Amino acid sequence: MSSSVNSQLAKDMQWLGAAGLIPFMGLPFMYIAGHISKFETSAYFVTYSAIILSFLGGIHWWDAYTRTQSRSQLYIAMLPSIAALFLSIAFSAFTAICLLALCFLLQLIYDLYKLEANQMYRQLRSMLTGIVIGCHFVMLWLLW
Repeated sequence: MSSSVNSQLAKDMQWLGAAGLIPFMGLPFMYIAGHISKFETSAYFVTYSAIILSFLGGIHWWDAYTRTQSRSQLYIAMLPSIAALFLSIAFSAFTAICLLALCFLLQLIYDLYKLEANQMYRQLRSMLTGIVIGCHFVMLWLLW
């Protein structure tokens, strides 16, 4: 792949990663501004958080298929989706948000350990995950 393609891909990843933060950051502001109720805010936040956590498992499906061809990695790739669904239906919004934040942290640690990703991806994922976890803490504060 040429460096111009890599450069454009990196820019796209940064823009799309930032765009993915909009619901995490926007929902608390919508609640504070009085546009949606506390119940709606927490329900939408948990739902979106679960969707994004599930999305992160897909990285390992592709990695297992293209690089490691590891059966165990395929099974581990399913854990974020299963955890996200379970947390979103089995717990109160407050508890689910706490546990989802922990899952994002654990997913980042696992990704940094397991994936053979370049420095740009590692930095981007670390920054995005830090912001996502911070948004979870904001939601917890609002729900308290």
